[in-house]
Amino acid sequence: MKQKLKIGKVYKQRYKNNKIPIARDKNGEIIKGNGIHRPFIVFFSDDKVFYLTTKTVKDENRRKTTNDPQNLTLEMDLYGNDDRTISVNCSVVNVMERKLFESLYILDDERNDFQTDPDTYNKIMEHLFKHKDDISISEFDYFDFDNKQPIFKADEIANRNRQEVEMIIVGYNHLINETNIIPELILDKPDHFYEVVKECFYVSKYGAQDELSKAYYKKNSKFDELTANSIWDTNKFIDEFNKEWERKLQLEKEKYDERQQRHYNNQEQESHHQDKEDDTDTPKPTQSLKFTM
Repeated sequence: MKQKLKIGKVYKQRYKNNKIPIARDKNGEIIKGNGIHRPFIVFFSDDKVFYLTTKTVKDENRRKTTNDPQNLTLEMDLYGNDDRTISVNCSVVNVMERKLFESLYILDDERNDFQTDPDTYNKIMEHLFKHKDDISISEFDYFDFDNKQPIFKADEIANRNRQEVEMIIVGYNHLINETNIIPELILDKPDHFYEVVKECFYVSKYGAQDELSKAYYKKNSKFDELTANSIWDTNKFIDEFNKEWERKLQLEKEKYDERQQRHYNNQEQESHHQDKEDDTDTPKPTQSLKFTM
């Protein structure tokens, strides 16, 4: 079954039974620091997670961190707190199987699956685009629990993810800078985001009039369904989004009303059955106290 796509999510709190790091830097060194609770900003595909490491900028690491042009320094953390400066490492996109990644993090912790704000996500994506030609890909393989070490796949295998990474970065940049779409709308519709960004990637890579681009659109494009204007015009996009939202709300209301009616019918049947069997108002052990009120 196809899983829900996610973009711009933050994950931090892991289960304590596995403290092994899961990321590497551009030199291939394992990133440790701050125990297991290092926040990551991620993009989920159907079966993989693409994530960037972050860290708090402190006096002891400020010079080294800020001197690296591939690091993006933010005066606010990924949760919107302005009490610290953080750095997002945009030199390496780490990759992991989605099921494994999700199994590492506490499901009901509010610091996991946290949606970062559109402005922060946009800054990160712009920085990735700026340094796209120098990005390394590192793909996690498995945990060596005996030696308490992460094992990563060979670079040749990891680089098979490069086209998808490039597609997201380049496609997003084209979407933001060459159309009227705003980041807020993108984060609200991750499934739509993935398809549209993919199309933007082909436009930016091959050109709108290129024969290969035409062949791609003829086979795959969503443009024919909605028309180019309806996708790129912000007001129309918002209107369509709101209509879809209203439709879903109406469906939920109908489902709720249906459940309420079934519940009411069940209560009526139960009450009628008990009226025949009970001679007093004393509730039985399995009978609700409301019948005595």
